[in-house]
Amino acid sequence: MLLGFYLLARFVPDRFRSLVRWLVPLSVFWLPLGTPLERLAAMSLYLLFALKCCVLLGRSRAYVAGLHLLPYFTVWPGVDPKPFEQRESLEFPLRWFVQGWVTMIVTAVTVGFLALQGWLNSWLMLFGVLAFVHLGYSDVLSALLRLAGFRVERLFDNPLACQDLRDFWSRRWNRPFSDLNRLLLGRGRVFEGFLLSGLLHEAAISYPSGSGWGGPLLYFGLQYLGMRLRRGWALLWVLLPLPLLFGAGFRGEFLQPLVFRLAWPEVLSGLLWLAGWGHFLVLAAGLQVPWRLGWRQELARLRPLNRKLLWVYYGYIGTFILTFGCVILGLHDEMLTGERGARVLLGIITVFWTGRIVVDGLVFEHSDWPEGPLFGIGHTLLTSLFIFLAMTGWLVVLS
Repeated sequence: MLLGFYLLARFVPDRFRSLVRWLVPLSVFWLPLGTPLERLAAMSLYLLFALKCCVLLGRSRAYVAGLHLLPYFTVWPGVDPKPFEQRESLEFPLRWFVQGWVTMIVTAVTVGFLALQGWLNSWLMLFGVLAFVHLGYSDVLSALLRLAGFRVERLFDNPLACQDLRDFWSRRWNRPFSDLNRLLLGRGRVFEGFLLSGLLHEAAISYPSGSGWGGPLLYFGLQYLGMRLRRGWALLWVLLPLPLLFGAGFRGEFLQPLVFRLAWPEVLSGLLWLAGWGHFLVLAAGLQVPWRLGWRQELARLRPLNRKLLWVYYGYIGTFILTFGCVILGLHDEMLTGERGARVLLGIITVFWTGRIVVDGLVFEHSDWPEGPLFGIGHTLLTSLFIFLAMTGWLVVLS
């Protein structure tokens, strides 16, 4: 599929591009679609890449030849090709990455807690998916593409900070739709943009589920009518009519099957296995420390005794971390069943990681780390791993 869209966008002669352009999105209706899941995939993924191809067919072959098409046609869910015209040196938006990463973790933990309590339903699953993907993963992806040199913007730019409904829909929420409306319809076509959004959501929601027809169109019609609403009322205007957009048929067909229940013993067991293997991730990061932090040059300034002491402490800590991982994996069942010696060992390991987090907060500062995006990413991921190891340990010890 992607190869076909790429070949069309890259090689259709300029004189035929305007004709072929509008046939590409319509090709979705020629697909052999039997099941609701096939219809959902066609009307979301297939149609997204078809619309990307449609946008590119509106440009010349020479323009398309100059684009970096691989990231545009694979990982990036936006439709505007402009950020992929060239690669450049950009400042890494660490705040995007951290905010997105934390949002993903908080969302996953929240959904897991709801599943443990038996409170998870289709609506909460919907908000969980939206938060994880739209507000979490999208920021991580945007930050990493910036790191790769592509001047992309946030796909969802702090929706709660919107000034009014126009600000929410044009700039804050789901920029790919705003870009699509601008690229296909032109600037200032607000009514037509909401109409197109309604039709696309009818295709992506009502058609796959075979129910709820007219709801998405009515929803986006209401959004058009409320364009003058300010922040507080605007957010209510977005949220209250959501049953029109995501009707009972769609939720029952696609969201309810995602609802799951968790049992606490199985959760603890899984977390403890992950914590055991997580120690080897810490080791993998620790092995890079001498190289990443330039110890060969830095330690050469120290007296031999101080240099040897640092290497000995480094080796001792690494050996302890290796031992911790092996102990957790080897005594996994005993730790869960409450065997005294195993629980004491896990308590020692947990105190070790809790102390590491406290030291990180009280002694180290982010400015102490060397400059560069990889160190910012590494600090974020390592801190998250330390917190996970400590939290898992306390959950098992206190259970």
